[in-house]
Amino acid sequence: MPQKLLLILLYLTLSSQPAMAASDKLEEAFHLSQSRVHMKAGDYPAAIAAYAKLLEINPDSQEALKGIAIAYEKLGDIDAAIQRNDQYLQLNPDDAKALYKQAELLNRPEYAGRLDDAIRYLQMGLELEEDTRQRMKYARLLTARGSDPELAVEQYEILLAQMEENPTLRREYRDLLLSDPRFLDKAIIEYEALVAEDKTNLPNRLQLASLLGQSEARRQDATTLYASMVKEQPADVEIRHAYAWSRSASSPASNLA
Repeated sequence: MPQKLLLILLYLTLSSQPAMAASDKLEEAFHLSQSRVHMKAGDYPAAIAAYAKLLEINPDSQEALKGIAIAYEKLGDIDAAIQRNDQYLQLNPDDAKALYKQAELLNRPEYAGRLDDAIRYLQMGLELEEDTRQRMKYARLLTARGSDPELAVEQYEILLAQMEENPTLRREYRDLLLSDPRFLDKAIIEYEALVAEDKTNLPNRLQLASLLGQSEARRQDATTLYASMVKEQPADVEIRHAYAWSRSASSPASNLA
């Protein structure tokens, strides 16, 4: 619809309202129309100017707040984009895509001080709309923050239930399990599966033996595994020392006899 005709129709519709209110509505519609045209053309400075004029009339315009944030991001003014997104999300906290966008903007080295906000926005977005890619970001940010490893483990387990064969996720999950003794049993399960897949992988067998040695109930299994590696690698001093320690830890009384 031609712009002039649109303005005429808006004027006729609002003519019964007070003159000032009708005038504001017409001006708001004009600036909104202009901002859309500028955004479509990629003229982001002009779009920002039009959105700013619209926001002077209606500070709560959700389309203007969202649009101006996008325009600022396109121009590389991330501070302004984040500020406008914050304003938009205060008015519309149930917009999952906007929440994910804000988390993306905040997940930059220069905004390390707002890592908790990025995590919060991702969590809010996931509560509204499942998105595997965003959940991966959420799991990784939780791991980076380090203050809630149990929640991070939970997120990786949700992801692995969806993408069981993803080697990168599986490796990140194992590394996370190794970082905290509370996940010892889970780590043992993971490395038992790895060793079952490839019994010739010495580093994985050593890691499994080390984990088993940390479990009071599985120390004998650690000793058995070390013994098999000593037979295969009799000249490896580190394996022999680990084997001796394991024997001592699993049955000190019998070893001293």
